[in-house]
This record gives sequence, C-alpha cells and structure tokens, in this order.
Amino acid sequence: RLKIGRWVKVASNGALMGAPLSAAEQTLANFTAIASGGFTYTPDGGAPVNVTAINLSGAANLNAVAALITAKLAAAATMTWNSIYQRFQLVSATTSATSSISFLTAPGSGTDISPLLKMLVDSSGAYQVEGKAPETAVEAVTLFDTNFGQRWYAVHVIGAVEADHLAIAAYIEATELKHVYGINTQEAGVLVAVTTTDIAYQMAQLGYNPLPKSFCVDASD
Repeated sequence: RLKIGRWVKVASNGALMGAPLSAAEQTLANFTAIASGGFTYTPDGGAPVNVTAINLSGAANLNAVAALITAKLAAAATMTWNSIYQRFQLVSATTSATSSISFLTAPGSGTDISPLLKMLVDSSGAYQVEGKAPETAVEAVTLFDTNFGQRWYAVHVIGAVEADHLAIAAYIEATELKHVYGINTQEAGVLVAVTTTDIAYQMAQLGYNPLPKSFCVDASD
C-alpha cells in the first residue's frame, strides 16, 4: 500500500473547498441567471467581508464564473473551478498559520450565491483547509510517526536535500517504531569507492543499522 503525506515545505494558504457539484448543479444557466450576486466570508479570522454586485450573466463556463467572483475579492482571495473534483475552491492570498477562509453566508444585499457554490457550513463535502507555517522535512516525518506511526513502515521524502536526509535518518534510527528510510540520489560519487562527501558515505560513517532499520540509498539516474 502506498500512503501519500503532505510536507509543508513552504508556508501554505488557508482555503475553503466547496462540496462537489452534481451535473445538474453545474448547469451554466444556474449561474448566468445571477446579475447581482454575493456572499459574506471571513478571511484570516478577522472581520466578515461582504462581497456584492457579482454579475455572472456573461460567464461562458464555470472557470469564467470563478474569475468573475475573483475580480470582486480585491486580491484578498482567489476563486477557482476545479474540474477534477468538480468543485469551487476559495483560497486566501495570505499564508502560514493565521491564514484561513470561513464558510460562506448570505450577503448584505443581492442574490446569495453561497448555495450555488456549495460553500455553506452545511454543504455536505465542503471543508476548510487551515494555512500552515513551513516545516522541515524531519518535522513532517516526526508528525507522521507521532500520529500514524503504526500505519506505515518505509518512508521516502520527495524534494529532501542532503541535510534533510541526515536529519531524517537520525530520527528514524532513534525512534522506537520500526521504519525504513529510503534515499535516492544522482550524486556520481556514490558509485566511486574513494569519494567521502556523497550521501551514501556520510550515512555509512554514522554507523546506523542496515535494513530493516535506518536507510537505503538508490543511486539511480
């Protein structure tokens, strides 16, 4: 089984993911009938923002609907249509732990488009994504070990650099749960016995347990 976890390598945005729209709910006429729509949302836990005068009558598709809404958000957030998941997504322009987007409520005036977007608190399948501060690779591995340590065995971190590999390997070696950490590298020195700076040499010098405990190195290209 393959499990994919998220490493927050850079600060992430808070967002609101709308519930999936059925084929009938995606009918463009549902949206083009709105000449003065709106909604209220709260960004970053601050004051509610009333968005009004959204004219969707000229939208050619759902991507255009999202663009027309974005134009009314004054660069505070971006609305997109995700055709893969068949939902609207409202993403904050800010990042890190204070970044967030609330569920939508009715506007102060005009037609409430919150139900059309399926971004209400009771829209089944809609959910909030809180922004995250950046974390190191070993912090991500530590989190998954602490919360899901009994549910995975081998781990590989895409995008990790040499310093990350060394930190993660040290953690894996010390943890009480049994894990394998895999490293892949394109360092040519891994294939040269006299090289003493490549990641494989450094790992070997640390004297960590071989499989099935600490690490393996793949020198594939």
